[in-house]
Amino acid sequence: MNVSITQAHKMTGVARSTIYKDMDEGRLSYTENGRGKKEIMVSELQRVYGNIDQTALTKKNTNRQQNNTSKNVSDVANSSNRTNQDETDQVAVLQERILSLKNTIEEKEAFIDDLKSERQKTREAFEEQVEGLKQSLDKAQEGYNQITKLLENKTTENGAEWEKTAKALENRISNQEKNEKERKEREEKLIEENKKIKHALSKKQKELAEEQNKGFFKKLFG
Repeated sequence: MNVSITQAHKMTGVARSTIYKDMDEGRLSYTENGRGKKEIMVSELQRVYGNIDQTALTKKNTNRQQNNTSKNVSDVANSSNRTNQDETDQVAVLQERILSLKNTIEEKEAFIDDLKSERQKTREAFEEQVEGLKQSLDKAQEGYNQITKLLENKTTENGAEWEKTAKALENRISNQEKNEKERKEREEKLIEENKKIKHALSKKQKELAEEQNKGFFKKLFG
């Protein structure tokens, strides 16, 4: 077994300067390790200096083993602390992601409620306009009935009055036709808006259903 110059000094009690001198003069053989450090075989020390104290080497190894054991215990404790900290950090991240998912779901539900409310308002407005148009049609029918009646009862005596009434009715019918055209345009616009609202509501409901159908861990890790 090879030992360093310091170990040789402790085992033999010979000063390091003497050991170096004997090595330089060739009395003490030595080798060099891979790092260029000089080492001496224990048998060579015994040959040159006689009996040596091998317990010094044993004490060195024992101290080294104790140091290694202490280091291992410290490493295990540090590793345990790091593991606990990592687990705490992971729990905090998971809790944060769960809260974020809950907030997202609540926002989507609120948006869907708003869409439903807006759809209800649109339907009510549409129904009111339809009712108004029905009333307008009833009035138009009444006007046509009056014209028919005037035509049937037309006489020379009231011809001027008939022409005046007919002109007024024509103007009224013209206005009603204009109103009917505007009504149709408003109705088409409402129908188009209603389709858009239905489409948006259907899309959000589908997204919410897909989000709710995902598994717990799939929600957490995407």
